[in-house]
Amino acid sequence: MASSKSKKSVRLSDAAAEHDVVERAQKGLDRGKSASTAAGEFVREEIEHVREGKHGARSAKQAIAIGLSKARRAGVPLGTPAEVIAQNAATLAVLSGERFTLGLGSGENLNEHVVGAGWPPPRARQAMLSEAVDIIEQLWTGEELSHEGEFFEVDRAQLWDVPKTPPRLAIAAGGSKAAELAGKKGAGLFATEAKAPLVEAWRKAGGRRARYAEVAISYAKSEEEAVRVAHERFSFGLLGWKVLPELPTPKSFEGALAHVKPQDVAESITCGPDPERHVQAVRKYIEAGFDHLVLVGVGPDQHGFLRFWKEELAPRLRKLST
Repeated sequence: MASSKSKKSVRLSDAAAEHDVVERAQKGLDRGKSASTAAGEFVREEIEHVREGKHGARSAKQAIAIGLSKARRAGVPLGTPAEVIAQNAATLAVLSGERFTLGLGSGENLNEHVVGAGWPPPRARQAMLSEAVDIIEQLWTGEELSHEGEFFEVDRAQLWDVPKTPPRLAIAAGGSKAAELAGKKGAGLFATEAKAPLVEAWRKAGGRRARYAEVAISYAKSEEEAVRVAHERFSFGLLGWKVLPELPTPKSFEGALAHVKPQDVAESITCGPDPERHVQAVRKYIEAGFDHLVLVGVGPDQHGFLRFWKEELAPRLRKLST
């Protein structure tokens, strides 16, 4: 989650008509205003164009999208603002009949270095996530919000379409600090390892909601093929939360995975057509305290995996919950 208060220079657009907008945005950054405030100059200009009928956008949403796109092209170091995430989540919750759960985390360098705002250390990213969660949950009330915090600024934002019940929220955690944050925020927990200490840290911090876990499974008609596929497609799962979020490029991933062998993956991910082996892997997550499990078939044969799930795996797993 890149900071929206990072100071960067704004590149001058080739279009003379945008000169004033770029200049106002640059002055705002120079005065210490956030990147989201600088981007607001572009958005405001596009909304005026809609009102004046100067281009093809027919709604405020289209104008916002065009303005943010121009801001990025001009060099504004803009990530995804918390208020945009809040709006997207509220809309999905309304459209889905309140079946939507928003999952949040402190980000990965691979996805976020591209905005040019630097990559903060874990402690700062957790603090940013905490502030973002507060903004999102306040906007879900439907009330107008203005906010000037350590990392984010919000200027009179309000969501007009909100569900009767706020969307469910889950926070990803690889270590105890993130698990504690999820508990303190009253959010659900999401993890990828069957670690009871994560659940315990979350509970001690006040966690009371759902506990999600992702369980990777490599199914194939033979164990050898399943191991090959898992090594090819899911080796990154062995890197762990201390390494995975810090890698900036695909080449960095390739370097980090150069010494991971197929047998290493087979010891971490259950592979093959034997349902009992996969059941035992899932059981570890249940025993660790997770109650919502997300099974991921890592191979390309999704039809085969779904058939395996229906006929072999699901009946056995249902017995674990009875």
